[in-house]
Amino acid sequence: MSVYGAIDCNKQSYLLLELHYKDGLITYLDHSTKVGCAPGSLKAGNFKIEVLDKDKLIYSSMFQDPSKMFVDVGENNKISGGLVDVGEKKFYLAVPAVEEANVKIYNNENVQVLNADIQSTQSVTRSRNVGLFGWVEDLLRNVSALLK
Repeated sequence: MSVYGAIDCNKQSYLLLELHYKDGLITYLDHSTKVGCAPGSLKAGNFKIEVLDKDKLIYSSMFQDPSKMFVDVGENNKISGGLVDVGEKKFYLAVPAVEEANVKIYNNENVQVLNADIQSTQSVTRSRNVGLFGWVEDLLRNVSALLK
């Protein structure tokens, strides 16, 4: 008997956080809610992210320094490259969706470098009609309702 259950990722959602890194500080820029399963937790990295829902920890993971990037260069039939410090960088992290999330990020010295409260609404609209024309009719009806 398997302890694993089937999860329908079409009924799950996650937050895609848009973040900015510069000089050891991480700034929250924006987020979007996406349909799909949230990622698993990583146990290695220079930074730790925590997602809390009403002060209860629901997700924790590690991630690598976003200012470091591995680059390969091909020249004269030789491949070279290595780890490059890009300094300032916009990057994205996927975390489980919570309506009122508190996101905290800590550096490798366990110093908090980000504390962001994020409000998200999770809704999936399904067409009552079948096919493209039914979807367009529903879209027009919803747009008309918003314009009133």
